[in-house]
Amino acid sequence: MAVIIYNDPTTGYPLAIMDATEVTAFRTAATSAIASKYLARKDSQTLGIVGAGHQAYYHIIAHQQIFKLKEIRLSDISPKAAAKLIESLKNMR
Repeated sequence: MAVIIYNDPTTGYPLAIMDATEVTAFRTAATSAIASKYLARKDSQTLGIVGAGHQAYYHIIAHQQIFKLKEIRLSDISPKAAAKLIESLKNMR
């Protein structure tokens, strides 16, 4: 969970309090993808994901922006969570 508070730049008075869960998920995944860009082989085509929770979806999206992925290997203790993630990714690309 995360919160963004938008303040008036002049007075500092809070103008809006917003849910930032999705913004945080994208930011975390983008950071991971940037690290992978510099640490992984340049010709990498396989992404390994451990855990099929909320963050996994965003990590896959972010890595696809940097790498030409041909394969994603997923491991999760819950087959149901893995199946749900796979289903959510079917319409990508």
